[in-house]
Amino acid sequence: MATLTTAPSDAERHFLRHTLATMAYRAAKPLRDAPAGFGAMEIAGYPRTPIKILAHMCDLYDWALGIAQGKQEWHASTPTEWGREVTRFFHAVKALDDAAAAKMFAEFSAAGGHLIGAAEVR
Repeated sequence: MATLTTAPSDAERHFLRHTLATMAYRAAKPLRDAPAGFGAMEIAGYPRTPIKILAHMCDLYDWALGIAQGKQEWHASTPTEWGREVTRFFHAVKALDDAAAAKMFAEFSAAGGHLIGAAEVR
């Protein structure tokens, strides 16, 4: 079955960029001001440390950028150290924002993934 899609509208792209800016702004202070050892803090009975959660968030942004570029690839990274993961987080958010600003969103089939505004036409 052939499938055509449409790219996100300017309004949808603007909403995505606003959401990304809000995420970066809201994450900046707690990530920047985290005390030494915070990334490795463990809570009894909960398997994810803050650094594992942050690395997963980075993976999600990388995945979203891949989808925007027409690729559907998931890579689960192994966390390195807190400062590197914080830097990676902000680079991942910026890369997705840059793609939205440049209207770099590729067209892709509904079977390959969904992006804001992607519409299937049969």
